[in-house]
Amino acid sequence: MFKRIFSLMLIPLLLNLSGCWNRIEPENYAWLTWVGLDSAAGGKIKVTMVLTPPLSPVPTGAAPPEKLLTISSATGDMIFDAVREINAHVPKRLFWPYLHAVIIGEDLARAGVEQHLDVLFRNIRVRKNAWVFITRGSVEPIFKVDPQIETNPGVLIESLVKSEQQFLGKSRVLRLKDFQTELASPGRDPVVSALGIWDTDKKQILPPGAEVPPKSELALDGSAVFRTDKLVGWLSPEESQFYLLAKGEMKTGLIPIPHPDNPQNLAGIEIVGNSAKFKAKLASGEPQAQIKIKIKGKLGDQWLNAPALKTEEPNEDPEFYRKLGEGLEKKIKAGVEELLAKSQTDFDADILGVGDYIMNRYPNDWDIVADNWREYYKKTVFDVEVKVDITSPNIMHSRPPVIEDPE
Repeated sequence: MFKRIFSLMLIPLLLNLSGCWNRIEPENYAWLTWVGLDSAAGGKIKVTMVLTPPLSPVPTGAAPPEKLLTISSATGDMIFDAVREINAHVPKRLFWPYLHAVIIGEDLARAGVEQHLDVLFRNIRVRKNAWVFITRGSVEPIFKVDPQIETNPGVLIESLVKSEQQFLGKSRVLRLKDFQTELASPGRDPVVSALGIWDTDKKQILPPGAEVPPKSELALDGSAVFRTDKLVGWLSPEESQFYLLAKGEMKTGLIPIPHPDNPQNLAGIEIVGNSAKFKAKLASGEPQAQIKIKIKGKLGDQWLNAPALKTEEPNEDPEFYRKLGEGLEKKIKAGVEELLAKSQTDFDADILGVGDYIMNRYPNDWDIVADNWREYYKKTVFDVEVKVDITSPNIMHSRPPVIEDPE
């Protein structure tokens, strides 16, 4: 009886308690979808944001589409300072958990990004699954693009990444949390996707500083290479393919090789599976690394560069597909070896994480080389093995099948 009376006495008190003491109503938020970071005069940083109204991330018909997106920018001594300046003319609280992209300009990236990104790494409200992109030149032109195919900025970024992962395999897309992890490792240098602008009329990527045409779209354009937290160079789309294959990160892609029937013609091999095993160690005081790459592919296309030299019709002859596999093995092995040599000479960047592997598995050896790892990395001997299995022709019918009239 006493418990019942006590429970009844608590009811009025519970009704007066608030459910969320720090709740902010949705209409008081501005959803942040993109953040652009650029160098500014006097060692300052310029922050540009794409904002959408709360609960309206896509056009609803209630207002013209351009009214649903707001681009705001401000300059400060650091990102936090610039963000507060943006709040001076955006009378709503910024909603960071909706962040989809962090876009970093070339000058800022070359100067070093870690100190500027510190606030994004620390803030628990910032969405760590946001994608990181580097631009050739300033990020400003990116915010001038008026996309026609997909106008929702959040969906646009996710669609770009999805297309890259499911169809292209020519750029290394990386999330903010993974970028943070790789920046923190003394034995690994990050490789990050490069974001560019596609000129729809000229069918090409705009060079840095060019005026953005009315008809343009965002596009991924190879990858950016870092040494510690500083940008040191770029990988072309083809070099990015070799990097992804060496990492075992390519889900799919198309690689042309000389046709086994007539080398002047081309055969396009579609990658449908990729894995890679990586090992490293110190031997006689010098690093050695072994990379074993396995690839499954299909013959996706044949192209006649010399029409008089026709290729044979694809068939199930094992010898034909063995030759296709050998051709792809040769190209990938040469491409990966050339890329690794470039990482040692041009970039001085440990893009595969040789040092990270030694540090985690042979800590005593790492203590010997850690202080002078860059010089040791230049002497690393790489052993690259490639195994390709071409499984089937993967061709379409030249004409639709004939369906008989049931009558």
